[in-house]
Amino acid sequence: SIDERLPEMLVQPKTNCACFCLRDIDEDSALILLETLAKSYKIEILSTSLLNNLVMIKAVSTHFSTLESFIQAVDNLFGQKLILGKNPLEFIALRLIQRELKISFAESCTAGLCATELATIKGISAIFEGSVVTYSNRLKHEWLGISDLVLQNEYSEKCVYFMLKGAFKTSACDFAIAISGVAGDDDNKGVKAGTIFIGAMYRDGSFLQETLQIKGERNFVRHQAVLASFMLILKLKPQVFF
Repeated sequence: SIDERLPEMLVQPKTNCACFCLRDIDEDSALILLETLAKSYKIEILSTSLLNNLVMIKAVSTHFSTLESFIQAVDNLFGQKLILGKNPLEFIALRLIQRELKISFAESCTAGLCATELATIKGISAIFEGSVVTYSNRLKHEWLGISDLVLQNEYSEKCVYFMLKGAFKTSACDFAIAISGVAGDDDNKGVKAGTIFIGAMYRDGSFLQETLQIKGERNFVRHQAVLASFMLILKLKPQVFF
C-alpha cells in the first residue's frame, strides 16, 4: 500500500514568546488596547486574568526582532501599568533587592503565605529578615501591640492598619504588608466568607488599604489575597518599582 502521510518536518519554525502583566486594568479592556497593536506587529496574544485588575499576557511571534519591538510599543502605551515577566511577585522582589529596600509582613488568615511565596525567589534574604503570623487576637495584642478595643472588631481595616504599624515595630523594614479576614467557607463574627482586608505601608508612614470580596475555596482566597497585597505596594510607591 502507498503511505500517503506527510514526511516528518525536520526543521521546525522558530517561535519566540514573551510574557508580561498589566496592572490596574481588566482583561477585556487590556485586550481592546492590545489587539490593534498586536496585529500591526503580527503578534498573537493570549490572556489570563490573575486578579480583577491584573492580566497576564503571552505574546507569540516567529521573529524575535518583531517581538522586541512589540514589547517596547506596549511599554510606550501602558507605562507604569506594565510588569515584565509572568510573576509579579518576582518583579517586585527584584526591584526591592536592587534598591536594598526591606519588606516584612503581619499575616492572619494567610498564615505566612506572603513569606512563603517571597522565599521562593533567589536572593531574597537580602531584603527579607522575617515576618509575623498572628492568627489569634492574643498574639495580635502581644506581638503587634494592637489594643483590645481595636481587636473587638478584628476583621476590619482599622485592625489591619495597626497590624501594619506592628510590623514596623517588630522589624527594620521599608515596606510592610498586612492581611486579615475570613478565608474559609463560612461567615465569621458577621463577616462574609471571602472578605479580606489588606494593607501596605511605607517607612514614611504613607499607606493604602483595600477590602476584597473573593469567591472560591479557602486556599484560592488566600492566594488571591497575597497577590492583591503585593500589588498594593506598587500602587503605594510606583516610583520605587518603575
